[in-house]
Amino acid sequence: VERHEIGKSGSVHIDGTELHVTDWSANEESDWQETTNSGSGGYYEDIPGTMKLSGSFSAGYDLDNEPIPDLSAGEIVALILDFEDANPCVTLATAGIDSFEITSSAKGLIQFTCNYHSIGSYTWS
Repeated sequence: VERHEIGKSGSVHIDGTELHVTDWSANEESDWQETTNSGSGGYYEDIPGTMKLSGSFSAGYDLDNEPIPDLSAGEIVALILDFEDANPCVTLATAGIDSFEITSSAKGLIQFTCNYHSIGSYTWS
């Protein structure tokens, strides 16, 4: 079972600082566990196993207006990803940042993209 979503808004929360997400993707996966046995009549059988959500998000911050968030690979954050403003898609109370890449910079403006994965449960809205 695989589910893939994309969106254009949301927020990432880092140590009390909220940054607005400009685009994101989410890919849900399940690692199926084989249960084929002598009663399976020669057919393959399995059940869903561990669920995981991963993807990426882009955001930015202004060095003049916001405190600089402590965001880097290896950090743990909270993510709220929306299809549109006030139209939630998925909420991750705990997400691990796999990579942090600055994609462009202008005077005082930092834009970046992060790859993430879920830690624990998450909620589809």
